[in-house]
This record gives sequence, C-alpha cells and structure tokens, in this order.
Amino acid sequence: MFINTLDVKNFRIFKKKEFNFSNDINILYGLNGQGKTSVIEAVYYLSLTRSFKAGAKDQAVLRKENKYFEIKGSYQNKNKTRLFFSLDKGKHIFVNDIKIKKFSDYIGQFPIVVLTLENQELIYGYPKLRRNFLDILNSQISPKYITNLQRYKNIIISKNKLLSEIEPDIELLKSYNDLIVQYGNEIILQRIELVNFFNTHLKSNFNAISGKNENPNIKYKIKNSNLDFDNNPDIIQILHTLQEKYFTKEIQYHKCLYGPHLDDVVFYLDDIPIKNYSSQGENKSYLIALKNIEREFILLKKKQNPIFLLDDVFGELDTDRTENLLYLIKDKGQTFITTTNSTLIETSYLRKNNCIHLDQKTI
Repeated sequence: MFINTLDVKNFRIFKKKEFNFSNDINILYGLNGQGKTSVIEAVYYLSLTRSFKAGAKDQAVLRKENKYFEIKGSYQNKNKTRLFFSLDKGKHIFVNDIKIKKFSDYIGQFPIVVLTLENQELIYGYPKLRRNFLDILNSQISPKYITNLQRYKNIIISKNKLLSEIEPDIELLKSYNDLIVQYGNEIILQRIELVNFFNTHLKSNFNAISGKNENPNIKYKIKNSNLDFDNNPDIIQILHTLQEKYFTKEIQYHKCLYGPHLDDVVFYLDDIPIKNYSSQGENKSYLIALKNIEREFILLKKKQNPIFLLDDVFGELDTDRTENLLYLIKDKGQTFITTTNSTLIETSYLRKNNCIHLDQKTI
C-alpha cells in the first residue's frame, strides 16, 4: 500500500499544500516548526481518521482562525480519499466521493504504522497506551475486533452509569456483566493472539537493532487476576471469576472493576520488566522492534505492506542503531522519514530517494 499524493487545507500550519510521494522512501527534512510532522500526521489521519499524537482532538489540528480542515489523498489502488472536519458539521470521510457511514467500515483499508518519540511512553507510561497499541493494530486487520471493541465500550459506559445510582437494578447489572464476558472474551483472545505473534518475532528483531543477544518477551496481564493463562487461556472462566469476586465491590465503589478496558501489557528483557531498569538504547531498540513486527503482522494479515511513518527518530539513535533501522526498512514498502539531520540524506542509499525540503517558503 502506498499513497501517491496528499492535499491539505487549514491543517496545522498549512493553509493549502500539495505533496507528491515516492512509493519507496520519502524524506521530509528541514528545521523544527516547518511542518514535517504535520505532513505525516495528515497521512495518518487519512488511514485511521485521527491523529497519532496523544490527546490531539480534531479541533487541535485546525489552522489558526479557521473552522474546518480537509485532507485528500490518492492511493496506488486508484482510490481517492477525502477527510473533512468542521466545527459545525463534525468529521466525515469519503472514498471516491462516496461518504462512509461508519468509520469502522473504513479503518484498515489503508494500513499504517507510526514510530515517534512519543512512543517511548508505550513502555514507561500508563496501561491505556499499551491497550491502545494493541487495539489500533487489531482494528486495522479485523473489522470484527472494531465492532466488539465499540460494543464493549458502550456496555462499560452503560454499566458505570447504572453503578452510579444509589440502588442499581441488579438484574440489569447482571445482564451487563454477561455482555462483558461475551465481548471481553473476544477482545482478550485477539489481544493475546497478537501478543503471541510479537513474542515469536521479538527476539530476532530486538537483537538485530541492538546488536546484542538478549531475550525480550511480552506478557498480557488481566486486571485483578494472577492466573497464568499464557497457553490456551479460559478467558470466559477468568472473567466469570472476576465478576463474582467484584460484584459487591462494584456496587460499593460505583464503577466496573474488571474487564479488558483495565488490562495491561508488560514488556520484559531477560525476565525483568524493561521499565524497571532499561537504558535509553534498550528502550529505543524495543520500540523499533515492536514497530517493525507491527508492520510484519499487517503484511501477514492484509497481504500488503503498510505505510511506515518514522517521525524524527534518527536524531535519537546512535550510528549503529541508525544503520540497523535503515537496513530493516529497506525495500519494505513506502516509508516516510522526518528529520532535521541533513547529513542523514547524504548516505549513498538515502540520497537516491525522494527528498522533500520544508521551510517557510513551502508553508
């Protein structure tokens, strides 16, 4: 999969700008504040109808004093997409001028992977970041996953609203609990399948980046459960056990205390949680490995390489890791690299690719 052209209006610092891309490597270079990240953010928007920046709402990407933004893209399969957002009409997506009624029917058509400096929080930050990591990837390859996740989230909202009442309807509460088991089971099973895929490929990818010989692995943790379910887990039984254990406490605390919306993922290196002791280099190697495996997973499931976005990551890598990363992305589909480091372009390999210089004249 690759995007040929991009046309943005009132997006971030751009009033109106068009870009033409290569189907191999595209390097966006220039000083900070010239719109390099905004370009790949727009590409990401066209794939997933949202920003990759944490907490960035649609209003946040509007150019100053404007009430709408628009992003258009043309892809290798001749599909033309248009994403439109305005303060009064909301957000809409079109493919070949046909409006898409449900975003869940659209996500996954143009698969994408992004690696940014913000991803460092994936290992050190809150569990929500790691859940989102799994959910976004699964959503790109499985429409069923998106549907289950949306229904599950609505159930949790309804259940918490019910639990906020002084005397909640017990029978209605039990019906919500049954639905949590039903949809929670499907969500967790697909998450665990994804975690197992990562574990199969993690060691080779991590060591290829770090140049070391270590043993990384990932474990999925169900909230408030200490059961070992790495192999053939009975998720339904686990959720039923949690349901019984926390039934009274949920009424007491007025909120749901179990379910995949509270679960977590732990990253290990040689059987020790990496967030407890890892160096910056190990953290970066881990992230690059995760993102490369993410790309491999999409290729396996979708039979096409996703668009790969690398936002200003080379400035944070030493020479060896930079060379190892460049080797991994070579001939692996369309890639976008943003950088302030012009010397990166001077390498014999990257010099042959599409280089786009951004400065005040291009805005």
